[in-house]
Amino acid sequence: MSPARVHTPFVDGFLKKNYPGKEQEMFEKLSALQGAEFDKEYMAGQVKAHGEAEKLFTNASKNLQDAELKGFAAKTLPVIQMHHKMAKELAGKGGE
Repeated sequence: MSPARVHTPFVDGFLKKNYPGKEQEMFEKLSALQGAEFDKEYMAGQVKAHGEAEKLFTNASKNLQDAELKGFAAKTLPVIQMHHKMAKELAGKGGE
């Protein structure tokens, strides 16, 4: 799909209403790219997002007071870590 087809009044309105700020900026940046440039930028975003999620879930698994939420964070953390590693590998940054 070409970037011109992505920007419709519905899509633009939906984004502004539901994803203001960073998410919309990311969408606009990605929609202007194609091919290898898109792949590189998209994967950089995935590495960053999974790294942030890993930090959040690591902290939650250690420090939450609510035992159920703490358990969920601890149980989910290995999956997030695996996804973060895979994103780094796909981005060409190595898995460590």
